[in-house]
Amino acid sequence: MPLLLELNDLGVRCYQDGQLLCQSPGVAVVDHQELLFGSKAWRESRKQPLNTHSQFWSQLNTDPLQLNHPKVRHHGDLAYLHLLHIEKQLPVDFANQEVVFSLPGSIPRESLGLLLGIANQCGMKTIGLIDHGLAATLSHAFPLLAEQQALTHVEMFLHHCVITELTPANNSSDAAITKLQRNRLEVLSDQGWLSLHNQLLNYFSELFIQQTRFNPRHGASSEQALFDAIPEWLRQCAVLEQESVTSLQCELDRYSIQVDIYQIRQFVQRFWKPLQTKLENAGNLFLGDRLAECMPLLDLPPQTTVLATQRLAKDLTQIGDNLSESPEGVRFITSLPCQNARQNQPETVTSTTAHTRHFPDQEAATHLLWQNHAYPLHGHFTLTSNREMLKEDQDSAVLSIQHGRIHTSQGQLRLNGEASATPLDLTTEPLKSGDRLGISDFDIELTLIRVED
Repeated sequence: MPLLLELNDLGVRCYQDGQLLCQSPGVAVVDHQELLFGSKAWRESRKQPLNTHSQFWSQLNTDPLQLNHPKVRHHGDLAYLHLLHIEKQLPVDFANQEVVFSLPGSIPRESLGLLLGIANQCGMKTIGLIDHGLAATLSHAFPLLAEQQALTHVEMFLHHCVITELTPANNSSDAAITKLQRNRLEVLSDQGWLSLHNQLLNYFSELFIQQTRFNPRHGASSEQALFDAIPEWLRQCAVLEQESVTSLQCELDRYSIQVDIYQIRQFVQRFWKPLQTKLENAGNLFLGDRLAECMPLLDLPPQTTVLATQRLAKDLTQIGDNLSESPEGVRFITSLPCQNARQNQPETVTSTTAHTRHFPDQEAATHLLWQNHAYPLHGHFTLTSNREMLKEDQDSAVLSIQHGRIHTSQGQLRLNGEASATPLDLTTEPLKSGDRLGISDFDIELTLIRVED
């Protein structure tokens, strides 16, 4: 069973047998003493901005870097070390493992050869490189291609967005099989998540200064805390706006501000204006799940299809199985046969109902309930071994809540009685009111609730 690696630097994902095994942001912190990758590097990036590197996947090359570390000469080394970091989180080794890479169509040709060399150095047996827009839309495309309609896929990365236009190319005598091919792609620089994130960092900083006289950017730790909190605040704004809530309370350290949700929408829409302009006349628009997190705050065509992560995992697995059964050598695949075999319908949402993609039956949780007290999920709290919830870091922490991420240093997180990812990232796995969160080997159970304004 091949491994599928989706190289999106917002979070490099590894799938196998239709399951997401891990996700790791394409970020590294490098100094002469240590190397950090993934989520740990992300949570240090504002504390150590000069040591932070986030372009080694989008600019995969061997151009020399002036770094004081013996293992790092260029971006290729960082990509290799990031893959080794990912391997440590997997239940399988890369050695002699068949691997299919799902790549943005914007990747330069010279980077493909370097990627194959890095994969080989990791011990992988690469059996295919596939355009991500093609892989993400293949199982949804047949009804459109049968009517000779084109479709558009758009996804967000750390530093840019990629728009891919795909069209039918029916060269088969079998009417039930039509080939889907990449026809055109466009890269929108400075329309990536990190640029938006940094602009929101300035925006929220100004709000804290105006309302509390506290400037989070005066200290590295408080700036990092604000940076970490923004994704959850943005998600909460998107959800609450659908419920006609007009403001969100945001807490940082000992300070609290009220944020106008409509103004946040306006801010995000101004940022995404170049992208929205490109998509105004796009027919049959398919939105990657990374960009879909911002969808409720965007003005997009009314019938926009959101591509779910779980469906992509299954689709990539099927593509990988087919490649392993009939390998034709390693090449960058930009067209594949599309068969009329759709077992699950994609979910189509509009900008007024997008939040139900995560919460079809229950409302989004906003707080954790512990010993009759409610603690906001977008706050920063620590549950100690003495069963005290404190508003600070503690060495004796059993559970930590840090702006939309829940960590445990002891045991395994359990959600509704089943093992859960550790740490639990609420931007990718939101919790619902009524969910129960526990820790293996500890007699601790917290209830997720929703607090109404």
